[in-house]
Amino acid sequence: MKYIFLYKKLNTDDRDCVAYIRNNTNWFECDHYFREINIEGPCYSMSLEDIKYNNIKTILSEDEFNQIKLFNKRIKELGYGIIKGNYKYKLGIKYTNDITPIFDKLNSEANEILFNEVIKEEREYLKSEYKISDDDIDFIFNNYYLDYRDRGIISSIYDNEEDLAKEYLNDIVNIPECLINYIDYERFGIDLLEDESYLRLNDNRVVCLNY
Repeated sequence: MKYIFLYKKLNTDDRDCVAYIRNNTNWFECDHYFREINIEGPCYSMSLEDIKYNNIKTILSEDEFNQIKLFNKRIKELGYGIIKGNYKYKLGIKYTNDITPIFDKLNSEANEILFNEVIKEEREYLKSEYKISDDDIDFIFNNYYLDYRDRGIISSIYDNEEDLAKEYLNDIVNIPECLINYIDYERFGIDLLEDESYLRLNDNRVVCLNY
């Protein structure tokens, strides 16, 4: 997996309540700086500096979670223009080695079990919010090619291709009222379904996905 589950916010309806981090050992970017650990999701990428431990559900202890923040602080202090083999480079390698046990824990079976619990919670939210079935959710998850598995992957659901096309066109162009009756919205909506960002459900509703 490119991304691994880090936490879920507690007691919130926030669309971006589930956070992931890159599962990548290539810390030294562009041969001159070390990469920080930022949280990501279908609709966002941000620093975890302001995230409070008591507001999240995670496999990590509070000390381990704070170690990630400390890692980011140290990496930021190293800055850019680092040359392989110099003092800052060796420090960066030490910091990345120190953080390895935390990634081992996030890649563990225990974290996979926790993430599966979160997925179950997210499935229940999606069923309630969008009135979709388990089969619909399976279809969406199976056709969504990123590693995210939470409410954030759904942008919106339209009643049919025509409604999709109307909103799509209204967002990008100002159509004169005299031309509206001449537009084949249904045909245009069907063509939009060729884009991987859209899926048609069994009841003919159309899901717009966030990438």
